[in-house]
Amino acid sequence: QRQFRKRARVLNLTALPASERRAMAQQLAFYTQMHDLLTRHGFTRPDWQHPLAFARQLAQQDQRRFEPAVALTRLFYEVRFGRQPMDEQRRRDAQARLAELRSNLTTG
Repeated sequence: QRQFRKRARVLNLTALPASERRAMAQQLAFYTQMHDLLTRHGFTRPDWQHPLAFARQLAQQDQRRFEPAVALTRLFYEVRFGRQPMDEQRRRDAQARLAELRSNLTTG
């Protein structure tokens, strides 16, 4: 339960009714995976900073390395705030971008 509350905060789901939180959290699992991956590599978003601003800040440091984080964050906004469905195409795109980011972080 504590872990789910942490995820809900990371995903900005706290304002949603409880009945919608779990379903939305499942759709946005790619974003929590990205968040965890970045955190493990020492990149933590301050609470005051918006997710897209954080991703763009990383990309300013190293465009090639962090562009997947920007794309994943845009996808997060589409699904979370734009209420776009997490369809198969978006799912595949998210997995490809996660794999790219993982590779970029491990190879430097």
